[in-house]
Amino acid sequence: MERSMLGLKIKDRVRNVDIRTRKKFTDILTRIDVQKWRWAAHMLHHPINKWSKQVTLWQPRVGKSSRSRQVRRWEDDLKQTEGLFWLKVARDRTHWKELEEA
Repeated sequence: MERSMLGLKIKDRVRNVDIRTRKKFTDILTRIDVQKWRWAAHMLHHPINKWSKQVTLWQPRVGKSSRSRQVRRWEDDLKQTEGLFWLKVARDRTHWKELEEA
């Protein structure tokens, strides 16, 4: 989409990094990570009976799993970044904001 906004074609061989610096576009993957980080903190400040919190913290059924590759859940990214205790860390707003900026 950024290429079409600038009128560039793939055959022009302009790198994506150059396009983003030229027009100050933000990387979509970075934006998704930031939004996910903010939503996690926002969601944890709600009471337990909120539907969004129940769905986010829901654990899949136990039993026989499929033969395909392991399912990557939304929570796995947060665990990878902050560890197993990301729920406790997210409740501390100031510390969570510091981690978001890092």
